Amino acid sequence: MNQSFLTEDPPLPRKEDEFIPAFEIGNFITDKLGLTGDKTYIGLMFVAPEAGILALFLITGALAPRINQVLDLNRHHIWVDKQGSFITNRKSVMAILAVAAGVFIGWFLMASVSNPLFFQNDLTPFFAFRVKETSLIQWNFDPQIIISNHLIGFLSALLLAFLYKTYGATLVIVLNVTYWAVTLAQLIQGEFVLTSHLSLPLAYLGAILTFFPHMLFTCIAYVIICLVAIFISKGLVRYHLNEKRFFSIILAILPMSLMAMLFLLIAILLKIYYIPWMLTLL
Repeated sequence: MNQSFLTEDPPLPRKEDEFIPAFEIGNFITDKLGLTGDKTYIGLMFVAPEAGILALFLITGALAPRINQVLDLNRHHIWVDKQGSFITNRKSVMAILAVAAGVFIGWFLMASVSNPLFFQNDLTPFFAFRVKETSLIQWNFDPQIIISNHLIGFLSALLLAFLYKTYGATLVIVLNVTYWAVTLAQLIQGEFVLTSHLSLPLAYLGAILTFFPHMLFTCIAYVIICLVAIFISKGLVRYHLNEKRFFSIILAILPMSLMAMLFLLIAILLKIYYIPWMLTLL
């Protein structure tokens, strides 16, 4: 039996400025218990012939190492280079948003040139669900429903990122941007053009101005809260609760948590008030 799993402290004392590269064992539970595993088992819950689900997990798996690099740089800049946590975390958020933008553009272009039936018939069940909800008439702008849905999504993102760290956060981001990319493309191709009586170029511009602000603030809120969850998850694994570094992590994530909730609130208000108002102008 490997005795290292039975000891609470490493054999050598940890230096205050020591940089420990990220090493993803599996999830928070397996890391905390010292168990080896493979995070890919989460995908076994969704083994099915649907290509859409498989595509989402393949994209997540491909992008997770890149997000891990961002987190490694974040930790190195804070603990080794002694840069401020606010500036460093802001750069990390921007880097992850750039990755999300690439995923969004890819799915948006694919959905724009594809037949809606392709998503409904060949990429089920996730994309079929999105196609059925791309009718503006069926959209519900009830504040209570919007608030509850966003809170559920926000807490789900927090939980996934806490348990599965980089992989969970990447999955949340991929799901979110894919959701909006397919929805926006289907809206522009379908009922949005008919109801707004705009030409196709103006329909694209109108749809972007109508929906993009809400999409952006939602994505930023999810990215920030995922970083908060990852920092807490890794901090609980690496450090004791009374260690100075763990206390520093708590101090760093408090303003980040408030920022995430602020961006989420703005996103909710945009969907309740801004989107319906824009739709009346088009």
